[in-house]
Amino acid sequence: MNKKAGLVLLVGVLLSGCSMSDHPESAAVTAIKGVYTDNSNQYGYIKSFPLSAGSPLSTEKLRQCVLATHAAQSLVPAADGYSGQTTYTVNRMGSPVPFVVNFTLQVSETASQRHYVFSRITQTPEDDKSATSGAWVTANPAQVVGTFNNVSVDLNRCLSNPE
Repeated sequence: MNKKAGLVLLVGVLLSGCSMSDHPESAAVTAIKGVYTDNSNQYGYIKSFPLSAGSPLSTEKLRQCVLATHAAQSLVPAADGYSGQTTYTVNRMGSPVPFVVNFTLQVSETASQRHYVFSRITQTPEDDKSATSGAWVTANPAQVVGTFNNVSVDLNRCLSNPE
């Protein structure tokens, strides 16, 4: 009886260690190109596009493109860029589970590239009424990055078109 209790206790301790880790293996997460961690240990995502010679980023053109984007369910001006929301769906045991992803987006340019920086990323299953989690890298990071790629490609396409 004592051996069984000891074995159950050992397995419980080992499994609780897995669930207590905040982030998955750093190498697995950072293998996704563009994922970064800031000085507060929060993960973000940067997508960059080459910039052809032309006029610099216009605030009015960016505003028009934000309003026209279809990749984000909402993208509205915020104090430090744009506050946005998008979704993705994964199949769990044969059933689709939609996730809602909230983020802040900043758009900037250098002489040669346009940068889209996604930060303050949170997500939760759509039907979950609990608060969102900042540890998005532990649940479907590739799908979250995929939604950010869609948003940045959509905006970049619009910003690259002449007015």
